[in-house]
Amino acid sequence: MEKEKDVILGNLAFQDDISVLAVNHNEIVSTLSRMLQEQGIVLLHMLYPRTDARTHQSLDALSQVLRGQGEHEVASLIEGESHYLLFHDPLKAWRVFRDIRLASLAIGVHIHYCGLGGDEAEQALQYRVQSEARVDAGDRIPAPRLQR
Repeated sequence: MEKEKDVILGNLAFQDDISVLAVNHNEIVSTLSRMLQEQGIVLLHMLYPRTDARTHQSLDALSQVLRGQGEHEVASLIEGESHYLLFHDPLKAWRVFRDIRLASLAIGVHIHYCGLGGDEAEQALQYRVQSEARVDAGDRIPAPRLQR
């Protein structure tokens, strides 16, 4: 049972005399992202503000963009205000992530990939997508420079 706790919680640990552990959102998504790393799963955390006219307009515009690109399933999930989207296709995740950033003023998105979050996750995913594109294009695309 101890081993199972370690695997599920990553680097979080229970104290010997305590049976409950407080975790925050970042620890949860980072651990999930790390657990899904081998499968190459990308997690997008969607942020929907309180509902007002601006939110509806932004949601409608984003939905139209996604549907226009054939992403009907993703558009439906966003219209239903799903808070977490898991993608097994890194290119699709990258495109949706960029579309949300470019097409929506009111809806936010955070990316989690390979146990990373924020800019580090974005750079890692961008590098993977561009690496795959280089292979498909016969290595004509230069490698991105990652900031450290």
